[in-house]
Amino acid sequence: MGTSDRNVIAHGIAMGLEDAGWSKPRTVNSATELKAEPDGTILRDEDGMVGVVSSDGSGFRYVLAVGDPRPYTFASWAVSPSAVLFTPGDAG
Repeated sequence: MGTSDRNVIAHGIAMGLEDAGWSKPRTVNSATELKAEPDGTILRDEDGMVGVVSSDGSGFRYVLAVGDPRPYTFASWAVSPSAVLFTPGDAG
């Protein structure tokens, strides 16, 4: 089977998955994009670390990583792209 045939098959599989409702996760690629996410947004970075965008009540917003007591600033978290796993308001 040649490369062209494999590409056609892969494209057909991708179209079938999209038709079934699957979509590629949205990603956050910079501190600026991360700042625009609402509180409660759940992220996973390239290293597998999961975090939640949160506020401390004073207007300071940061990312709390699961299992890590230190809050991350948007700039320090956004060193690598992060997949958005959940955004408040997206759930039915």
